[in-house]
Amino acid sequence: MNRKSLITALGGALALATLYYAGLRLKAEWRMLQDWHPDFRIWAVLAAAALGYALACLLLVSGWRRLLAGLGAENPAWTPVCRIYARSQLGKYLPGNIFHLLGRQALGHRYGIGQKVLAASTFYELTGLGVAAATLALPTLSWVGLHLAAFHLPPAWLGIGLTGLGLVMSAGLARRLRHTRWHWILNRGVTVAWLWAYLNYLIFFLLAGGLLVVVTLTLTPRTPDSLAVGLLPGLFAAGWLAGFVTPGAPSGIGIREGILILGLEHMAPGAPGALIALLLRGATVLGDGLFFLLFGNPWTFIKERH
Repeated sequence: MNRKSLITALGGALALATLYYAGLRLKAEWRMLQDWHPDFRIWAVLAAAALGYALACLLLVSGWRRLLAGLGAENPAWTPVCRIYARSQLGKYLPGNIFHLLGRQALGHRYGIGQKVLAASTFYELTGLGVAAATLALPTLSWVGLHLAAFHLPPAWLGIGLTGLGLVMSAGLARRLRHTRWHWILNRGVTVAWLWAYLNYLIFFLLAGGLLVVVTLTLTPRTPDSLAVGLLPGLFAAGWLAGFVTPGAPSGIGIREGILILGLEHMAPGAPGALIALLLRGATVLGDGLFFLLFGNPWTFIKERH
């Protein structure tokens, strides 16, 4: 077994372990679940959450489109870019967690976007998503006490500090690349595009994390502390980030649920964490399906641009 296969296998094992943990929590909540009878309000909340997640994915499209334009793609129109993104999005649920990126590369090239531009846009998208998720996740993890508690920093300053550090590093790298043959990969235009994309991704995680807030408040008998409620979007971002960096976990399945359950134990005592995590997963999967159906226009083919 080579190194890459070993890392993927370890990531898959970690995903299975967290799924087992989620199963244990679900078993612990089983008696309560036997008495739980979802009414129309619950189903309406979940349906609204799925639709809200589908609409929030448009922010991901907007970020990717800005990156394409910043990297030199010629006038990337909204409609085809949105279709490319929506059609490839479901590929993230396949083992390997890269097929949505490969699909976007193939569809984008068919539309007429250069392979180098597509590859660079993927790199910047992944870094932007990672930094945006970490911006929200670190304050939450600091408050919960899972990480960086020894620094005793106000939660907001952690996010601000991380963003500032990322900007300084980007500026330094841009100066080094300016006089090389890779100057087009990181220049002023690309930096501005990345910042706009980062803003889109930050709002996406706030909205997606807001769905966690709604589901938690709907299913929790006792309202959590107001500060904890305000930091729940950061818990969603932490779960997304952990799943994102774990190989062998398609769309972070299992990893995200484990983080949510563990965080809810601290942030919303008494909340049915396993149920909330599973229902939120169902809402996001359904949301990805709606995003594909509403904006991917799967009944037509993307025409090549001439």
